[in-house]
Amino acid sequence: MQLHRQNRRDRALRALARAKDNYLDEVHIFDDFIGDTLSSIWNTTGSGTVTIVSDTAGILQLETTLIAQTNRVDYFAKMVANVSMEPILEFPLKVNATTNVKNEIGMSAGTTDVNDSIWFENDAGASAVNWFGKVRNGVTLTTVDLGIVLTTAKRFFGFQVDNTAGVVNFFIAAAGSRMPVWRGSVKATLPTGNMEPIVIQTSNVNASRLTDLDFHSLTLKRPLT
Repeated sequence: MQLHRQNRRDRALRALARAKDNYLDEVHIFDDFIGDTLSSIWNTTGSGTVTIVSDTAGILQLETTLIAQTNRVDYFAKMVANVSMEPILEFPLKVNATTNVKNEIGMSAGTTDVNDSIWFENDAGASAVNWFGKVRNGVTLTTVDLGIVLTTAKRFFGFQVDNTAGVVNFFIAAAGSRMPVWRGSVKATLPTGNMEPIVIQTSNVNASRLTDLDFHSLTLKRPLT
């Protein structure tokens, strides 16, 4: 079992390296969140607040303070990504609390509970829980426990779509490191719809919950035609 898991990890890391190899054939959409205001490429909705809290270091911060408050940041429904473009999504994330908050970061054709989506999710109640990798193709949802519990330490996240193999590889770096570490894969019928980047935070407590992103990087294979 351990050897099988190591082989899967090695395949995932090789696939990530191959996917990053040829930049001439890629579209790279990157936002470092540097400046006083959020770039106009992003749309914000919800009852909480979304701000740039450090214009030099570049921190996008989502804050909720009440039960059932939600923040959503997306691309104004501009569906820029498809699994045929074998997306690579990377971002560092930090939170101020590990309970009574739900975070979803990835890509979606609408909402993760209904529409085609690929995303990281942590849905913590009264105690901290592990991160999950999730893939939705219509009504079919496939998940993998990534074995990393939510903490307040900054972590680097990423996923890579291998469309040919029908696999999404999920990576979370070790605490204090930027090096991607494979944590699990979802092998399933992948979403067929076009998707946009999403960052969603939902609170379940009357207290401040902060979700900080240091940057957001989306790499897509350039279509041949």
